[in-house]
Amino acid sequence: MGPAAVVVAAQKYLDRVILHGPITLDKLMQIEHKLNADYQLQYFSTLDHSTFLEFILNQPDIKKVKSHSCCSCYRDAATVALGSGLV
Repeated sequence: MGPAAVVVAAQKYLDRVILHGPITLDKLMQIEHKLNADYQLQYFSTLDHSTFLEFILNQPDIKKVKSHSCCSCYRDAATVALGSGLV
């Protein structure tokens, strides 16, 4: 289990969330729990000694949250710039 695999998995889960609406803290928590289960981690912080949110904020590929192209009604909500202070 390398960090690159976790980044790819996290991006996949974020992409799925975005397809169904804006990213919320609850959705981020669900992604963290899913990654913990997938990689058999008791706590996400055991992976690289950071919290899940710090992991998301420190990954440039994940910070580039994509917007849903066919629905402009929630495009702005779906393109939350993680790390910009907006949630």
